[in-house]
Amino acid sequence: MVAASVFTGIPSALAESVQPGKKHSETRVVLLGVGGGPSILPGAVCEGIASALFVGNRYYLQDAGHGVLQRLRHAQLGTWQSPPDGPLDQMRTLFITHLHSDHVADLASIVTSGIFNGLQRADLPVKLIGPGRRGALPPLYGPAPAPPVVSPENPPPGMTDMWDLLVRMYATDFNDRARDNRTSCQAKWWRHVMSNCLHGRPRIPMAAPIQPWIRSRSTRTTGLR
Repeated sequence: MVAASVFTGIPSALAESVQPGKKHSETRVVLLGVGGGPSILPGAVCEGIASALFVGNRYYLQDAGHGVLQRLRHAQLGTWQSPPDGPLDQMRTLFITHLHSDHVADLASIVTSGIFNGLQRADLPVKLIGPGRRGALPPLYGPAPAPPVVSPENPPPGMTDMWDLLVRMYATDFNDRARDNRTSCQAKWWRHVMSNCLHGRPRIPMAAPIQPWIRSRSTRTTGLR
């Protein structure tokens, strides 16, 4: 068992955890952003939803709300002092809890900007783990009629669907930068894995409570690789 400490992205709280080559027995949870929901409130200073679980000299990123790259650097994760070398160099896995916009708004930023923020120095391929297709829309809130369905052929897509569309959408960026910088395509640095999905169908009912990826209390980390 190891102790797990919770920080809020304050640099001084993490200064010790980012020393290169130094091993740590303490697991650290860093809240990078807690601004949930689609609304950006007047005067809000919170970035989009994201948190990092720091284990030894690697961290596991949960969700990619807006501003996550800036928050990773502000929290001094990875090689944060050098833009070409970090902060993504110490990221091991990216978990996406669900595909609402406030949880994935900057997923594209991490993928497309990885070459300039240390991803090429990470343990490749980096795992991207997210939900599979839900198979059905949620119940209608309020009286009928129901609003028109967007993408009726696949209204609740999964992580693999989103990934394939993201790569196609940013093909110009991937191809141009690979040629300009003489590197392999950044999209190949990732390995996406669906979770909560078996043969295209959810393993758990839609009404089941969402289990948290990260707990702030003591937790066993021997299974993380």
